[in-house]
Amino acid sequence: MAAPLKHRSLSQLRENGLNHDALIWALIIKIVGFIGIILISLLNADCRINSCFRQIFGISILMSLTAAITGGFLGFLFGIPRSLQKNEVATAVTADKPRKSRPFSNNTNLEEISDWLTKIIVGVGLIELKRIMNGFHNLSIFFSRAFQPVLPTNIALPYVYTLLLLYGICGFLVVFLWARIYLFRQLIILDRSFDVLEIAKQVNTNQDKKSKIRELERDREEFKATNNRVVSRENLDYKDVIAKAKPGVIKYLDDCQKGRWGGHPVVDGYSLSAEYKKLEHMEEELYYEITITATSLEKKPLEGNVYFFVHDSYFPDTVRKVAAENNHAKIIIVSFEAFTIGAYIENTDIKLELDMNLDPTAPADYKYQDPLVSIDDINKSLAELQTEEVEDLSY
Repeated sequence: MAAPLKHRSLSQLRENGLNHDALIWALIIKIVGFIGIILISLLNADCRINSCFRQIFGISILMSLTAAITGGFLGFLFGIPRSLQKNEVATAVTADKPRKSRPFSNNTNLEEISDWLTKIIVGVGLIELKRIMNGFHNLSIFFSRAFQPVLPTNIALPYVYTLLLLYGICGFLVVFLWARIYLFRQLIILDRSFDVLEIAKQVNTNQDKKSKIRELERDREEFKATNNRVVSRENLDYKDVIAKAKPGVIKYLDDCQKGRWGGHPVVDGYSLSAEYKKLEHMEEELYYEITITATSLEKKPLEGNVYFFVHDSYFPDTVRKVAAENNHAKIIIVSFEAFTIGAYIENTDIKLELDMNLDPTAPADYKYQDPLVSIDDINKSLAELQTEEVEDLSY
């Protein structure tokens, strides 16, 4: 950011002080000129207050305002502060702490127009100075007719000269100095306010990134804990079964069995299904009693042991061993939200997987809406945010 105003050099302070004094004197001259208009309006001894005064005073005010506005327009063109170009901005910032470029820049169209017009005015004015003076003289003669016969020609013409020059020059000086002092200062304040907003936005963005990084790191640690808990439990009492079933690795933070058991609820004539019964007496959450059934759809018998693998929230009973009877094996669990259940039929070496969130028979209020987050998603997002944080610190 640029240095504060109080750290400006002494020469800059002197320049602003002189400009401020010149602006005050220009305003004083305009006030004196206004008093002169009143005196001229009352100059003619034959003039009556109710007629001549209003005519002279009104026309004088219109001429002076016109001259002041015209001079002010020229003063504005010459006094518009010029914004720094890109190469000048680069030299104004230290090399070790370069300021990041904004996604937008100031509109400099008015500055360019001002630059063109001032050059044209100065160039044409120097070349056509004599013609400009003749034109000004003819214009003064034309305006002086408005005061006749109230004022004689020898008074009206110098009077018009004085009005046009006095208020034209004062209007030029007032607007020029205003642009150099106050408009310049306001533009600096506005530019710095943008810098402050950018810094605040960058700080908030960095804080959000840090918060998100911490959240992702917590999710990663939670995933590691879930993975260790489920895998260790499976290998503790069902090591031989796991070795034969060869389930996939755990991928999802909130659904540890999803994707581990083949992804299909029906395989080679065997099916894994669920029935849902709402428990009305559960007040805190909307719970369901879920009956999970592994069965044979064809004439193939379902015999031996069936192992059901459930959500890690049921730890330590994440594996349920059930002996098949009458071609069926079932377990009953209570749950308030859908998850994936895996099943392994030992005698047939069949793996089944039922994602209750995708089950068309599952109640709508039992299914979750938010997408599952995998450990790959967590690692990818974490790597991207950490890379962005390193890039931010490099500035």
